[in-house]
Amino acid sequence: MNCSSPLRRILSFSQSYAAGYHTLRRSLVLTRHAAPPLPLQQRSHYARNRPRSGRGSTPRKIKDINNRSQPQRRYGSSTTTAPIQLSKGEIECTISAVPAVPGSLSEGTHATITIRNAARLNSLNSSLISQLTSTLRSLASLEQHPDLRVAIIKGEHPPNSPKTPAFTSGADIYEMSSLSSASSAREFISRLSQLCDAFRTLPCLTLAQIHGLCMGGGLELAACADFRYATAGSSFSMPETKYGIPSVIHARLLPNLVGWQRAREMVYLAKVYGAEEMREWGLVDVMCADEARLEDEVKGFVERVARHGVKTMRVQKELVRVWEERDLRAGVDAGVESFARMFEDGAHEPRRFMREFTERRREKAKGAQRGN
Repeated sequence: MNCSSPLRRILSFSQSYAAGYHTLRRSLVLTRHAAPPLPLQQRSHYARNRPRSGRGSTPRKIKDINNRSQPQRRYGSSTTTAPIQLSKGEIECTISAVPAVPGSLSEGTHATITIRNAARLNSLNSSLISQLTSTLRSLASLEQHPDLRVAIIKGEHPPNSPKTPAFTSGADIYEMSSLSSASSAREFISRLSQLCDAFRTLPCLTLAQIHGLCMGGGLELAACADFRYATAGSSFSMPETKYGIPSVIHARLLPNLVGWQRAREMVYLAKVYGAEEMREWGLVDVMCADEARLEDEVKGFVERVARHGVKTMRVQKELVRVWEERDLRAGVDAGVESFARMFEDGAHEPRRFMREFTERRREKAKGAQRGN
């Protein structure tokens, strides 16, 4: 049987295939080097989320703590150096680089959001609520702010102002007094609830920098923060029952912070409390003698947070929220998934920080040996 003809056809096909492959490959290489990269917004979902390793592979899917499939994220890729101003009417937001700490891996940015309604004790009217909510939602974007470490909210208090300083005196009572129906009341309180949610669910750590009055809806906003730093002269109250309305929405966080019985006292009796008492109860984390000392403590907090991996801190915060909102078993199971997520991208952050730790230990041991 003559097999030469089929064999020639196979060899001919193989040669043609190889020639075509090399031509196509050369074309792709030339195109890659000749064409400028597209802006991020114009790239495909695949190109935006392609993993750093395994060029050309499909982006791996990871699962969040609610067991939802998510595309792999990149953290810490921003190169922000000069402060960025994001002003919206009565809200000023400044995004700045984290101060460099010698001998540490600190990096990233932090945002300082200032409520500028000092003439009305930084009260929260509908316009200001919308501006602040919009600002917080823009900060929540991982693509725009991948290395944001901390978001700080504080109230404006101009120097030499005769007005009482205030973090915020709460929802604008003049606006609330004009509400005339259940639908208008529901709309107003829903906006305030959305503001608190936007602050509480930011992926970065959050801090309420309190100087002066912290009342009602303002205290609820502060309760949504991961930390609360206050000056010794600050005062706190949930005064709603004095005005014929209940304390609602994120006042629900108070029992988690101060315990049920103290939360009952706060919302039933509408008493005013000092910063020292709130520190003893657990609402205030750090109390400072004056505003200058408060600024120093907040700066130190930002520096400490920036020493840890940005992805590590975001995953940890997401898990803490699960601990707050779900039962023990769900919280433990979510912790397993959170731990695994840290190793989805080739264990970039764990390897980096563990290596830095072990190298520091080795250097310390060598120093001790030389001393002996």
